[in-house]
Amino acid sequence: RLSMVFNKEEKKIREVDRLINVSLIKSEMQQYHNYIKQHDNLETWYYNNLDYYDQKIKNYEEQLKNIKSPNTSEDIAVAKAVDKSSQINSIMDKIKDTKNAKILWLKGNNSIYFSNLAHWNQRIATVLSYVESIENEKDKDFIRKMYIEKIDYRELMKEYEIKENCNLYRKATNILKKLV
Repeated sequence: RLSMVFNKEEKKIREVDRLINVSLIKSEMQQYHNYIKQHDNLETWYYNNLDYYDQKIKNYEEQLKNIKSPNTSEDIAVAKAVDKSSQINSIMDKIKDTKNAKILWLKGNNSIYFSNLAHWNQRIATVLSYVESIENEKDKDFIRKMYIEKIDYRELMKEYEIKENCNLYRKATNILKKLV
């Protein structure tokens, strides 16, 4: 008799765990597009900062190209050569400083970027792996349309001949229950 009570309790616990897992999977699926957005925002932040330094260096290099060589008249040529030399040195220093600033920025932010990138890639891959692990192709297609492609729920209801909203979400939950 005691083992029967334990078996009942164990079944209840397993069912609660199963429902929690389904809820977690559903939550992950619902967050899929937010994961994509976070991933894209991270990449935008990273590459915009790199582009900022690269553009600055490119602008200084253009300034270098625009410095003209001095005239042939000797007195003027000496004065202009000294002026041009100081301009060139100033721009070269700015290029060097910008390259160093870029290197410092990379040293300070690469680990942040790559660890966050790995995090968002993992979250995205997890959701996609849930979808791919659904064995029934029609079920897989339904979940893909509902969570990944985010087809309008009215279109889904029409396509799958579902009459009420709650039945749409119930169908999704029943499909996800098969994963757990």
